[in-house]
Amino acid sequence: MSRIYQFYLKLFLLSIAFVFLIYQSWNEIGFIGIIPLFLLAGYLLGKLTCSKHIHGFGFWVTLVLFCGLNGFHSMIDGVSLSGLTLSQFAFVVAPHELVRQPMLYALIWGMLTPFNQPTWLKVLAAILAITGTWILGVSLGTLTGAWVHTIEWIHPYLAGSIFLLGGDMLHHVWDEYKSLSDHHS
Repeated sequence: MSRIYQFYLKLFLLSIAFVFLIYQSWNEIGFIGIIPLFLLAGYLLGKLTCSKHIHGFGFWVTLVLFCGLNGFHSMIDGVSLSGLTLSQFAFVVAPHELVRQPMLYALIWGMLTPFNQPTWLKVLAAILAITGTWILGVSLGTLTGAWVHTIEWIHPYLAGSIFLLGGDMLHHVWDEYKSLSDHHS
């Protein structure tokens, strides 16, 4: 498959991921108009942390930021769990994660693709950054659930932080598009 078809396939899959992100975040964020601000901040953060700009540390900075933002969201999931029964978990949180986890794998894979790291390292990093961070975040959120419930104003910002990752992904897609268009010129 040529690079241009791979690019458009990635763009299509990421578009689906964004639709699911918006759908899942609609009730959590409260004000949907803040999403463009998160996307812009993520785009600028992506430009700042790109490996081209920080001399080879971009792979690790990307992972740390991804884990941090994913961890915040996962802690909110854990906070929610502190008041749920096991059956409520099975019908509320599990379906949410069945949509969210594959979407995050698509996002992180797109973010890690430009880096010159071995594929096995990217796969391991993705598993730890998504599922590993989710387990840790949910555990910490569950342990601190009662306390975090008292800070209600922060919940929409933590829920919206996933769009920082989306903005970073837009940065990578734009760079890839420019590279492809330069190559075909």
